[in-house]
Amino acid sequence: MQGTVIGVNGDRCAVEAGSAFTIFRIEGAHATEVGDVVSGHLEALGRERLFNETKQQKLEAFIPRWGCPRSMAEAYLAQGPA
Repeated sequence: MQGTVIGVNGDRCAVEAGSAFTIFRIEGAHATEVGDVVSGHLEALGRERLFNETKQQKLEAFIPRWGCPRSMAEAYLAQGPA
């Protein structure tokens, strides 16, 4: 599945994937930006290896929630870096 990054706050990202949102925390140093296209198992929970299609980079991520509404994704981003 592919999605577009709609928000980043430190190591926290929110991706619009279809009609819902996936939120995840990036593990390691990666420069993900709003507008980047991310692919991988965006409908999974826990540790996942995603791929930033825009920057051609592998991303190690932890996904705590998928299929959530925009309001939840925005609240996750507002919490700031972990």
